[in-house]
Amino acid sequence: MKALFITGYTEPDSSYLYQNDHIQVQSHEKLPDISAYLLSSVLNKNHVENEIFELNSFQEDEIKRMIQACGNFDCVLISSNSLQWATNKRIIDKVRKEHKGITVIVGGIHPTLFDEHILNTTTVDFCVRGEAEKSLAMLLGWLRKKKGDLSTIPGISYKGDGEVVRYGDAKPLRDKELDQLPCIDYSSLPRGKYSHIPIETSRGDAYYNPFDEIPHHKLWRAMSPTGIYEGIRKAQEYLDRVNSDYVYIIDEHFTAKEKRIFDFAKVMRKNRAKIETKIIFKTRCTDFLYGSLAEYIGEFTHKIIMEPICGYNRGLMRIKRGYTTEVIEDTARILSRYIPADSIEYRFMTGIPGETEKEADRTVKFAGNLQDKYGVNTGIIQFSLLPGSIYFREKYEKGEIHPSIFDELAV
Repeated sequence: MKALFITGYTEPDSSYLYQNDHIQVQSHEKLPDISAYLLSSVLNKNHVENEIFELNSFQEDEIKRMIQACGNFDCVLISSNSLQWATNKRIIDKVRKEHKGITVIVGGIHPTLFDEHILNTTTVDFCVRGEAEKSLAMLLGWLRKKKGDLSTIPGISYKGDGEVVRYGDAKPLRDKELDQLPCIDYSSLPRGKYSHIPIETSRGDAYYNPFDEIPHHKLWRAMSPTGIYEGIRKAQEYLDRVNSDYVYIIDEHFTAKEKRIFDFAKVMRKNRAKIETKIIFKTRCTDFLYGSLAEYIGEFTHKIIMEPICGYNRGLMRIKRGYTTEVIEDTARILSRYIPADSIEYRFMTGIPGETEKEADRTVKFAGNLQDKYGVNTGIIQFSLLPGSIYFREKYEKGEIHPSIFDELAV
């Protein structure tokens, strides 16, 4: 059983408008699909032959190259969020047109949320729901042998006798199981295409977050300090393939559980000669109020990203951030003692549900003042409803959104 991951044709991970002397400059973070590269590494560990195909555009020559590549494999694997789904649906259609017998397996947040819709409206063979590190290898093993009880594979859905069959959800990986995952092999990453090498050191969100497309909002699991160090050590081997010298930790809240981060800093200091890179990570404002954590981790930090979202206290209370605008300012003042101010970034959002135009203006003004006063970077984006987010689920459960809206989005 030979599997081909198709990935690569995606928009930048984030796009923020930065205020710099009143001139707006757009900054892009373009990251490879960590799901494809992690699952490929997991399959390698399980001795399942696989490759990754990076699609660079939807030009005719690229599509031909993709179709030709698929001819050497038994199945195609695609991970997709909802905003990528229309593009991935077109990829599936083109592959299926030329290779009718190939098995198509999809996973990611969109198939997790909308597996029944996908199976009823496309030629997809299997949806893998939730975390796929165990389920995917089991499914490919079943496909190779075509023997055994398919119902023993958790988290899969498929079409059987005209009806969608759904087996029980896969259990989220535990902390120790995250540590046991292989370090991601980025050796096949195309050179110069992406901005950073991404790794993850935890899953879920340690705090209430209604904005992000996270499958497990109330379940936070984390790698050990040694596991984090090993991930960074391995990731730096591939920095010559991207357009920066830094490792991007994609966790929603890297510094949750303070002791873990202090212990991580100790491991990093002990092995400093082996680490040539620094890290970019997201964190929560309150983690740096007293300076000690900033002092410990500052020497390993290239950039700290915080997402207070609102620049006024009523909004911060509404989205349950657990701090005030005064705390945001305190973190800017404290952090700038240990790292350069231009390595500190605050991300805000306007147009969130329940916000007035006047309140949105207060956020814009606060972000500008924060940058002027402390020299930090501030970015503002417009709210968008991301599938998998708490705001989205509220609307979806009320029947106000149908999954078909994602089937025909422009590429």
